[in-house]
Amino acid sequence: MSKKIISFITSLSVMFSLLSFLPNKLLTNIIVSAYNVSNAVSYADTYWSNYNPNYSNYNSIGGDCANFVSQCLVAGGMQMTDGWYWYSYSNRSASWSACASMYNYFKNSGYEIIENPSDSQVIEGNPVLYYSSSKGRWSHAAICTGHDSSGNALVSAHNSDRHNVNWKLGTNWSKRCTIIINGNDPNPDMVIPTISTDKSSYIVGDTVNVSWAASPSNSNLEHYWITVYAPSGTLVNETMALNTSYSFVASEIGDYTIITYATPHNSPDGSGSLTDTRVISVASAIPKGQEISNGAGQTLPDGDYYIISSINMNYYVDIPGTEVASGNNVNMYTMETNVMPPACDAWTLVYLGNGFYEIKSKGTNFCLDVSGASLDRGTNVQVWEENDSTAQQWSIIQTDYGYKIQSRCNGFYLDVDGGGFENSTNVQVWETNDTTAQKYVFVPYGPSTGQTIEDGVYSIRSALDANYCVDADGAAVKSEYKDDTNIHLWETNTCDDLFYVEYLSDGYYNVSEVSTGRALDVWNDDANFTYVNRNIQLCGKNGNRNQQWVIKDNGDGTYTLISKMSGYCLDLSGGVCEKGKNISQYLYNGTAAQKWSFVPISPSEITIVSLPNITEYYIGSNLDTDGAVIQAKYEIGTFKDITYDVSYAYNFSKTGKTNVFVKYNINGVTLKDVFNVTIKEAPFDGNGTENNPYLISSKEDLEMMRDLINNEDSSAAFRNCTYLQTIDIDLENEKWTPIGKRDFDEVATDRLFAGHYNGNCHTISGLYVNETTKYAGLFGSTGTEPAIIENLAVEGIVSSTDISVGGICGEICGKNGIIRNCSFIGNVSGGEQAVGGVVGYIWQSGSVIDCYHNGTVTSNGGRIIGGVVGNIHTGGSEESNTVLIQNCYHVGMLSGASDAAGTIAGIVSVDTQHESNVTIENCYALQGEGNAIGSGKANTQDIIFLKPALMKSAASSLGTLYKKNTDDSFNSGYPIHTWQNSVVGDCNNDGKFTIADIVMLQKWLLNDGAKLTNWKAADLYEDGILNTFDLVLMKQLALE
Repeated sequence: MSKKIISFITSLSVMFSLLSFLPNKLLTNIIVSAYNVSNAVSYADTYWSNYNPNYSNYNSIGGDCANFVSQCLVAGGMQMTDGWYWYSYSNRSASWSACASMYNYFKNSGYEIIENPSDSQVIEGNPVLYYSSSKGRWSHAAICTGHDSSGNALVSAHNSDRHNVNWKLGTNWSKRCTIIINGNDPNPDMVIPTISTDKSSYIVGDTVNVSWAASPSNSNLEHYWITVYAPSGTLVNETMALNTSYSFVASEIGDYTIITYATPHNSPDGSGSLTDTRVISVASAIPKGQEISNGAGQTLPDGDYYIISSINMNYYVDIPGTEVASGNNVNMYTMETNVMPPACDAWTLVYLGNGFYEIKSKGTNFCLDVSGASLDRGTNVQVWEENDSTAQQWSIIQTDYGYKIQSRCNGFYLDVDGGGFENSTNVQVWETNDTTAQKYVFVPYGPSTGQTIEDGVYSIRSALDANYCVDADGAAVKSEYKDDTNIHLWETNTCDDLFYVEYLSDGYYNVSEVSTGRALDVWNDDANFTYVNRNIQLCGKNGNRNQQWVIKDNGDGTYTLISKMSGYCLDLSGGVCEKGKNISQYLYNGTAAQKWSFVPISPSEITIVSLPNITEYYIGSNLDTDGAVIQAKYEIGTFKDITYDVSYAYNFSKTGKTNVFVKYNINGVTLKDVFNVTIKEAPFDGNGTENNPYLISSKEDLEMMRDLINNEDSSAAFRNCTYLQTIDIDLENEKWTPIGKRDFDEVATDRLFAGHYNGNCHTISGLYVNETTKYAGLFGSTGTEPAIIENLAVEGIVSSTDISVGGICGEICGKNGIIRNCSFIGNVSGGEQAVGGVVGYIWQSGSVIDCYHNGTVTSNGGRIIGGVVGNIHTGGSEESNTVLIQNCYHVGMLSGASDAAGTIAGIVSVDTQHESNVTIENCYALQGEGNAIGSGKANTQDIIFLKPALMKSAASSLGTLYKKNTDDSFNSGYPIHTWQNSVVGDCNNDGKFTIADIVMLQKWLLNDGAKLTNWKAADLYEDGILNTFDLVLMKQLALE
């Protein structure tokens, strides 16, 4: 056998003999990467007292506790490392078998260590170390093997040998700790060396400090590598060992590329490395400014302006707050679309005659100022009291996209920091960069210019040659003008375009082509609104700033039109008068190309193109102009719609055909046209006076009365009239709109009832009101004149979700309105207040006399209700402020009011600033239903609460207009008016028909001094009139 073979066999023998001394588990743990807690605990359970013979025992040389814990960790799957290992008794690391070294190893390896943990933090499978203050080191180790039923952590250990005992091991230890093995990756991966730099940008000469993310120390990392490429080539390419930072000096302008590598063990070619890249920019050193001597000259007229940024047309240069003082900062702010900033944010330009301007906060002596007159880029801009320094002088330079504003003291430009678009973005100075952050427009502050020409129709002519004027492309008479129709110059003698100039009250005008009403408009796409050559066109009016203009008086009979959007001027392109020459906006230059004369043009006639929709009216009605179209005609053939600019003169006091004159005043001249309408009698019998009232003889009559009073055009003719009801009317529970509704489309009007309605002792039944607005009842509101509603019984339901809700009337609105001898039987419900059985609200003055209500009153909003009247409020008027509630009663529930509920009145509020008086007398209610007045005070007399039986017998006490009700099926047996529920023929109202009633009627007809107590009972012919026909019928009835 050769010596080489013998040597190989000997080597194998030695290797296997060494392997036989290694613990069996160690051989498998070389490939285990996850920590198995159950294996670790199982090992502790097996070898806590029966020592594993594959490992050494160190009890004889200081203790075996750490050795035992290391064995358990290996059993759980931890791999040995260069810093923690065991191969034989003497070939081991100190961290394997010595507690203090074990602590240091795990700490330095990045494992989490919890000192003095709670029982819940001592986790199964994790080591526990104990510190001895007498020895001054960690001197004992154990491993957690679980928890008892009380949650106490348990450990097992060698030296002394223990199994599943309380982990604290007595009180001899000054501190304890646990090492978190379970939950830590024993072999973590390398991490990407993500690069960080100490700044985001650099200038030449700066030191660049680079750092990168570190991989765990127990990972497979061998070393780091860094490469830096400067603009001119490779600057750095070297290994960094385990360092995680590097610095270099940036000596060139441009981009530097930094690359880091994390290289694993056993990778001489760098394969498997993790890498990151970062690019940084290096600029030249921060420039210093220097004072400039030459400005751009006078590029804008002196005056008041808003300074608006090119970044956004609603973004302006602002001084925060309204009070200006030296040192106040200047920043940017946004305004609402089409709403200009307040006057305190306007600026005054003052040209100094040396090429530069002062820019002052309007109305103050504080100037736009470079802080400290600094030469540094990025210096803040503020306002400071005027001091004549170069820090307050600015050159305003024209560009194709607005103006640049250059500081004289350093040559830098007014700059919006970072080009930001949000409130309070700072304003500074910066070297020129040609971005929107450094471009602005100057929009005139309108009120400083004010109204310079009167509203009217004009021909707008060029100051270069009056034979040329502003014209729209196409023909007006052919209706060829659409949106985006171009504006150009045309010969005056053939131009068919005139423009209506309208002052908008805030210093700005709208200028529109007369025939279409389309506005003179600067073409705008928002993004490039500062471009100087934007076209001028016609476009439908939209209220935007690109359709509004300052018209500046030049003092020589000409005017300059300046856009409210851009501050640029209406400009004749090229400054040459030629037919078809385009008109656009352009920077101010003060030339005749931007000057125009406004020649007033009067129409030759006005024409009624379309008559109003309504051409028939009742006597006393107002003209309804809806549908009318009126045009002004001009000699050049164009026309203007003046429908809403004309006035009308007419007299609708007589029936028949009558003329309506249309008048238009323009330039001191009145033009007229005429049309005729038909006037007819009212649709009722009678003429609406006290002596000859309009007769309401049917449901249709009552509806007609309501509609005429509620209609805007006929209300004035019918709301003040007198009406007499001649018959009982059933509204059949159809939804009823109140008479005098007053509140239409959430707007209070004068369409209320101000006349006299006499129910003539008749009934209106089947009333159904269901409103969502104020003023709900049979009548909505009375006022403007003393209104009277009397002798009427109403039955039904009234409700609204708002206030001022009553059975008879929602509100008596002053003027001493009267409700008397009326009743309402039915439920009333309303909103939070002013809900009453008869009247919802009495405002200032009014009376409710001889009235009653039977039913519930409910407030859905839970505040103020009353059985008769909901709210009473006097005052607010220098006239009478007197309220009277007399001879009234209420029966029924009051529901839903939390603030004030009264059986007579919910609340009484008396105005002490005016002479006021509220009197409530001889009024009745049921006992137990609450106070007569829910809140407030009034002059009261004889307010009586009765039990139901006594209330039913109280007719004589209520007054002569009441009688005892003998029919319990009507009004629940409570008192009624003398004319209600009557016996036919019983005109003396004694409850029966006898010969005495015939004698009374006969005497009355003979005018013999007889007084009919109940005339309605004698109206057997039921025509509302007493005459011999009724007497004959009464005698026939007696014979029967």
